[in-house]
Amino acid sequence: MTPGVQQVVEFTKRIPGFTLLPQDDQLILIKLGFFEVWASRASSFFTPDDVVFDDGTSFNQTHLETMYDTDFSHFLLRYAQRVAKLRLSEPEMALYTAWLMLCPVRAGLTDREGIAALHKSVEDALQVMCQVHMTRLETNTRLDALNAVAVDAYKLGARHDELLGWCRINWQRLLLPALFAEIFDIPKAEEEENAVALAPAMQVQV
Repeated sequence: MTPGVQQVVEFTKRIPGFTLLPQDDQLILIKLGFFEVWASRASSFFTPDDVVFDDGTSFNQTHLETMYDTDFSHFLLRYAQRVAKLRLSEPEMALYTAWLMLCPVRAGLTDREGIAALHKSVEDALQVMCQVHMTRLETNTRLDALNAVAVDAYKLGARHDELLGWCRINWQRLLLPALFAEIFDIPKAEEEENAVALAPAMQVQV
């Protein structure tokens, strides 16, 4: 999952208007939206019983249940299947994941109005893209399906964040990749040193 951090950051920086948002809002959106975007983009590589990571490593359901819990493991695999079943084109996936990232109701945001406007712009672009290739009925069906999986994505991300609470409490017992700890707000030893090392990766201003 860690190799995907920089990819998601770079993708998010390219969303029109994103880098004009307050710096703190940018970081909140990336940190809280990363898992949802990663799971969506990686869904095509999942199987009904396995999660496949960027480096080709795969975890089966038993591994996932050991790391998280049974309900979350089932939810993650089911979500990936639902997204894969939609067979989104690359442009559709880009707009869908940008839509997920620009969630204006994340805790701690200051410019909710600006984020909501960007969210609406992406939603409109997704609708136009569907209309070019589909009938009105097909477009509505497609958008309804995307709305439904987006709701699941937000629930999945929220539950994943809750489960990482154990890592945040027990961080001194863990040895985690620096970017993984940074994106999920897990404390690390020598935080000042890590912050310097991670600054280029997490920098979202142009």
